[in-house]
Amino acid sequence: MPFQVAFASIDLAPPLGGSMPGYFTDRKATGFIDPIQARAIVIKSPASGPVAIVSLDLVALSRDDVKKCRQAVALSTKIKPENVWIHATHTHTGPMIPRFYTTDVNSIFPGFYPGTVDIDFMNRLYANVGQVVKNAADSLQASPMAIGSAHVSGAAMYRRFRLKDGSVLTNAARKDSRVVGPAGEIDPALTLVSFPGARCAIAIYGIHPDVIGGTLYSADYPATLAAEFKRHSGHDLVFLNAACGNINHVDRSRENQLKGIDESRRIGRLLANAAAEALGKAKPTNDESLKIDRLDHPSRLRTIPENIVQEALRLEKDEPAKARNFNGMFAPAAIVLGRTKDREHPAEIMALRLGPIGLVGMPGEIFVELARELQHEAPLDLVRLIGLSNGGMGYIPTSKAFGEGGYETGYRSARYQPETGHQWVQSALKLMRKLV
Repeated sequence: MPFQVAFASIDLAPPLGGSMPGYFTDRKATGFIDPIQARAIVIKSPASGPVAIVSLDLVALSRDDVKKCRQAVALSTKIKPENVWIHATHTHTGPMIPRFYTTDVNSIFPGFYPGTVDIDFMNRLYANVGQVVKNAADSLQASPMAIGSAHVSGAAMYRRFRLKDGSVLTNAARKDSRVVGPAGEIDPALTLVSFPGARCAIAIYGIHPDVIGGTLYSADYPATLAAEFKRHSGHDLVFLNAACGNINHVDRSRENQLKGIDESRRIGRLLANAAAEALGKAKPTNDESLKIDRLDHPSRLRTIPENIVQEALRLEKDEPAKARNFNGMFAPAAIVLGRTKDREHPAEIMALRLGPIGLVGMPGEIFVELARELQHEAPLDLVRLIGLSNGGMGYIPTSKAFGEGGYETGYRSARYQPETGHQWVQSALKLMRKLV
């Protein structure tokens, strides 16, 4: 018997005038480019209960809010909370949501995250997640599964650059003469999992959705990807953003690179064409495995020396511009980490076996090198690591990156110890070996 599958989407309708996250100031939304949505796919196999995968046009979602989304799903369906995967695509032009740094961040440094969360929107969000999963669960159709892939060039770029002195700078200027070249490589693969009987698919690719900017709500390039793929193929699409903590769209080799919505649409069309190519090459599978598991990995916070805390306090007082330098320490974060009573936070690691493919979810902006580490050791031939799943705990770099510098390893970005990402990979492998 084939899988039972269905897709559904729902407009989350964030309020105009509401705060938008993703930058260092409070932006207020003035309009829409495209809807902010929840897109869900529910999958059931002959031998297992249903699994729901929900992709939200949000910058991230806290562990507590993921719990509330799962509770809403459980109330509206028969799907177990532990069988619900909640993913945030990481668009920087969505509505403000509660951001978690430490449990006592607001008492140590009020206003650490600028902007205001609309509580009514959040309550509607939980209900909408429950509703979109119910809509899918109520319309399951028999479908085989097929898996395809395509190589994408001209979309993702490695955003960390090695300088002549050996250090690394994030988003180096095009004319910065200190740059030797990129400090690593992207993953060019787009993976497509299609369910032709249900006319829907899952697309997996890694690139920061921070192309548009401004004050208009948008899902960024995933919106164009989904719309163009639907036009090409008739398939609805759920987009899962793979490991992209050190990947964005800025091409230093192109002086005339498009900007804003034009570049977002170009990338979306490029990915849609790749998804259509992957669909055309997709190979059906008779493997009807559907297994999911999760665990909480205790993640230790970084220890900040007192002299760093004192320097952060001085910068906040005397040199506020330097205190918030993009590639610098970001003084407020150093202060919070130096004064917090928290010592560790739980990170939910999730693994899903879907036929011959393994999907791993981690609650952070994961470096692409950690995805390669996972793929190298995984017990399945095809494995994709999906970031910002079931929580948001900031950037998760490699231990090597901490010694190199750059925005992603600053205290605002990376609040956990340098070994954290590698430990998460080992926890994911532990889960995957149970699912094989």
